[in-house]
Amino acid sequence: MKRARRPKSAGPLEGVLAAVAAAASEPSPEAARAALAQALADPSQHAAARAAAVASERGFTELEEELCAAFSRFMNEPAESDPNCTAKAAIVVALSALERPAWEVFQRGLEHVQIEPSYGAPGGKADTAGGLRGSSAVALAKSRDPGALHALIERLVDPERAARVGAAQALGVLGVRESIGVLRLKALTGDDEPEVLSECFLSLLAIDPGPSLAFVSGLLTASPDPSLQETAALAIGQSRVAGAFEVLDRARSSAGKGDLARVILVAMAILRQPAATERLLGIVRAGELPAAGHALAALAAFRGDPQLRARVQAAVEEAGAPRRLAEILQREFSS
Repeated sequence: MKRARRPKSAGPLEGVLAAVAAAASEPSPEAARAALAQALADPSQHAAARAAAVASERGFTELEEELCAAFSRFMNEPAESDPNCTAKAAIVVALSALERPAWEVFQRGLEHVQIEPSYGAPGGKADTAGGLRGSSAVALAKSRDPGALHALIERLVDPERAARVGAAQALGVLGVRESIGVLRLKALTGDDEPEVLSECFLSLLAIDPGPSLAFVSGLLTASPDPSLQETAALAIGQSRVAGAFEVLDRARSSAGKGDLARVILVAMAILRQPAATERLLGIVRAGELPAAGHALAALAAFRGDPQLRARVQAAVEEAGAPRRLAEILQREFSS
């Protein structure tokens, strides 16, 4: 039986990493699992993190016990054994991808705080476990832990951005109606990080599309905060819920010619709906700057679509200001 082997000239860590790399394409599942199990038992956080990723990629659910054991080991003196939570976060992501209900691991990850020296941070120290808490929040929601709701709500006010992002996303994954009021409250009270509010909007639109579209569109059109308006527009575009185009089109009509109007055009492009694409092409054909240029830039996100490129080219040729638009077309669609 063919087995993954360490190169004779490699050092201990290099040898383990080489064995993990070989396991990714090892034709024998038994040999691959054995190599990954050995890497998960290795004291190196990098070896364990890479082994967890490969186990997930190959669908090795049989390694659940080894993954959980590695997570527990890296919880011992965690700042020394696993700086920046590299291994623990990778293990949580792998267990979730493998659809293992490792509730104890996810709960521990959700609550873990890891203070480490950090240059430039207040007091020279920082909590490096925010990402782990965020990943654990999503994993806990996907695992359908019956007690997850209250734990996830607490993370919405976590000091770390990554944890709040994960919590907002997780509440959408959980999909229970009890999440709606909490997510709306978070959206209304705000957050310093637009990504957190974006995930709140996306979760609301996933759980309760119709009423939530009205709620988010209200913030888009009436909020005094330009950043919140832009975040709301992009979330509506990403959601692709029924009625999203009509909401964005109405908002565009009253947005003037500033940054919000440009962002709304980007949101329309993200929708990838025929009506939205046709509206953007119509704006290009009209040739009125800066709107036509902004529409071109929005459509450029899908420059790899040859049919769309041809339609955009035709729209520029029909425009009332073809020379200037041709320059924008060349710049935005050149790569």
